[in-house]
Amino acid sequence: MNSNNGVDGRRSHGGKRAGAGRKPKWSFEDVLAVGQMCEGRWREAKAATVIRNKAVKFSEQSEIGSLHRSARLVPIGDRGAWLNSEAGEAHHNDVEVEIEFLNEAIFGEPSQNRVVSISNKPPWGTRKIILEEAAIKFCIKVKEASNLWEAYRRFEHDQ
Repeated sequence: MNSNNGVDGRRSHGGKRAGAGRKPKWSFEDVLAVGQMCEGRWREAKAATVIRNKAVKFSEQSEIGSLHRSARLVPIGDRGAWLNSEAGEAHHNDVEVEIEFLNEAIFGEPSQNRVVSISNKPPWGTRKIILEEAAIKFCIKVKEASNLWEAYRRFEHDQ
């Protein structure tokens, strides 16, 4: 890699001649190390948020989770007959009521929409916590960790 080119391959740090201009402070390996650590922690936070939001929607806001657990107790070979029985009809009606209730809680109006969105956006302040952890781990400033993470994201986007 030419010393005049930045992480993304474009010229940076000034100077037209090879080797001219300010030398980069961080190597590509630094960008990878900090960026991958931060992205990993961000993915973990997103996964935890999905699990938490799923539990809230299907266990606390509605009884859909318990209805699905009760349906799974029926042996697979007997499910066709169970669905056509009174118990299956009651289960189906209970699920319809819970879906309508959940949609009303989300959208403010009753609907038979069976698609429910579950947010995966981590809580406010997660990025700051991740950057502070990276700064401590790599002995750099929080702003430098942020810059390295953004350089890593630009690199990933360009690939």
